[in-house]
Amino acid sequence: MRFVATLALFALTACAKDADTPSAVTFSEHIAPIVFENCVPCHRPEGSGPFPFTNYEEVNDHAGQIAEVTASRFMPPWQPTPGYGHFVGERLLTDAQIDLISRWVASDTPEGDPQHLPPLPAYSDEWQLGPPDLIVEMDEPYILPAEGYDQFRNFVMPIPTTTPRYVEAVEFHADNAQVIHHAVMMFDRSGTARKHDARESGPGFDGMVFGEAQGPNGHFLGWTPGKQPYRDPELAWSLVPGTDLVLQLHMLPSGRPESLRARIGFYYADAPPKRTPALVRLGRKDIDIPAGQAHYPVRDTYQLPVAVEVTSIYPHAHYLGKSMAVYALLPDGKKEWLIRIDEWVFNWQDDYRYAEPVALVQGTTIQMRFTYDNSAENDRNPNNPPKRVTYGELSSDEMGSLWMQVIPRRAADLDKLKNAIADKNAAHAIAGFQFALQLNPSDPEALSNLGAALSVEGKFTEARGHFEKALIVDPDRAATHFNLGLLMLDTGNPNDAKLHFEKTVAIDPTNAEAWSQLGHLALESQDQAQAIACFKRSLESRKDVEAYYNIGVTYLAMNQPHDAIPFLETAARISPQDVLTQLNLGACHFNIEDWNRAETRFRNTTLLAPEFVPGYLNLGNALIKQQRIEEALKNFKRAAQLAPNNQQAWESVTAAQRLLNAR
Repeated sequence: MRFVATLALFALTACAKDADTPSAVTFSEHIAPIVFENCVPCHRPEGSGPFPFTNYEEVNDHAGQIAEVTASRFMPPWQPTPGYGHFVGERLLTDAQIDLISRWVASDTPEGDPQHLPPLPAYSDEWQLGPPDLIVEMDEPYILPAEGYDQFRNFVMPIPTTTPRYVEAVEFHADNAQVIHHAVMMFDRSGTARKHDARESGPGFDGMVFGEAQGPNGHFLGWTPGKQPYRDPELAWSLVPGTDLVLQLHMLPSGRPESLRARIGFYYADAPPKRTPALVRLGRKDIDIPAGQAHYPVRDTYQLPVAVEVTSIYPHAHYLGKSMAVYALLPDGKKEWLIRIDEWVFNWQDDYRYAEPVALVQGTTIQMRFTYDNSAENDRNPNNPPKRVTYGELSSDEMGSLWMQVIPRRAADLDKLKNAIADKNAAHAIAGFQFALQLNPSDPEALSNLGAALSVEGKFTEARGHFEKALIVDPDRAATHFNLGLLMLDTGNPNDAKLHFEKTVAIDPTNAEAWSQLGHLALESQDQAQAIACFKRSLESRKDVEAYYNIGVTYLAMNQPHDAIPFLETAARISPQDVLTQLNLGACHFNIEDWNRAETRFRNTTLLAPEFVPGYLNLGNALIKQQRIEEALKNFKRAAQLAPNNQQAWESVTAAQRLLNAR
């Protein structure tokens, strides 16, 4: 906070001195305050800048370059146009500051009196937020080739935690940050990213496709040079065991091979979050930019179904992006700017957190307009001569997406907001896959993805047609067989579903979801041993709480509580808030006559879900076994109050009353 206040004060002072600008500009008195405040966060030893600016000699060596890049506002790197949203950590120089730098260089860069030199800001070369609670790092260094284009590479790192945690902050570190332009942190519980990694030699895998990896629910996590980490316990997010961190690094070759190794620190919150955010996404997937077109627009709108606070915003395009404008049109006709970028630079993309959340009422319409320049005049156009560019995940393709982190003003509106977002995302996905098929009608991935999206919308006949076309083109596509299997389940064809799930695991034996579905189908056929085998194959591929739970309850149904307990206990450690896991653990202990442990688990269900009738009934039975009849009667009566038509509850009340009367 002290640095921000100093910057604001200096900016005001610089503006106030416009009338009587100093006649002699020196480094110690005038330039050092600007450089130390705005440049040193990156340009310091162990920083992300290519050279340090911590003293007169270092700055003087690059004086002409500093004057040039600050005059053009290329540095400090900050894309949002001032006055169209106020963000945390704004890296902006005033006109007066830029003029001081230019005059200093023009006057042959005098040092001035070193006694006027301000102190350097204090930066830790280790963790800015202090020692992390957990550190996850790459197993081995990655060697970035000396030559070539920008490289996007994804590194998969298992997160070594056996206990669910809430995370209030992450901090990114790399031993060679100078070659890293930005980083994105995603999380994968499906094992898909690990499979991508296994297909390529060396650490990580190339590309901009994460598989099934996603950001934490309602969050996007990234790093850019100069970005400072921050704690936000009110919006902490859940980290569960069995999760892989997928770190995507955008790296810039330097002309020589570069070794780098990254690590991420996790900071745990002391309590669950007080508020839960959601991500609103706008954008288009039908981007098709003709060669030579200098002003190609991409527009989208979204009407908020509930009142929200916008806490951060993340606009995204690739190299052809030119400008961005996002604003909120309020129901009363007023316009509230959310962000504007007049000159988009892909290499400086970032997410921006508002200094104060932006309150928007229900019915507000978010308007997004991006423009793209695919002409030869665009210096950042990677194609010379220009060529047609369409939507795609690769950096040579184009994208037009906007994410906003929002918090509903009323917690009760969260589900309504998420459902509305899901509807928009589904329509967004369907339009994108339809466009992909316009470009290539035989694309098996687009056919399969469109089928999956239509299935979610309940358009089963249309979806099945796309799946079948995809299998004609690529009969051994595991994802298509799996999604067609789900469709068969949804339409009441379990036998056909089983055939497609079996085909899925024949093609991809590590498909955890397909093994899980086969396990459930085996249960429906009363083949419990086969169900156990399938659930265990699922567990081999993915250490998922659902697999542990499924194995445990199946063993319990087979009257093997001793075998069930370890799996259910693991499920309870991963998901301690799950009521059914607690209930079934209690049933296991009850069956082996461990009344105390059974009581504990059943009591947990009543604490987690105060209106859960089976919890009170089973707790009462465990208390009866311990001859605590009065306590048991209270729990049976509570169950009867919650479910007046539950015959078992009333019979339990009567039986307990008789036992009490017989004493």
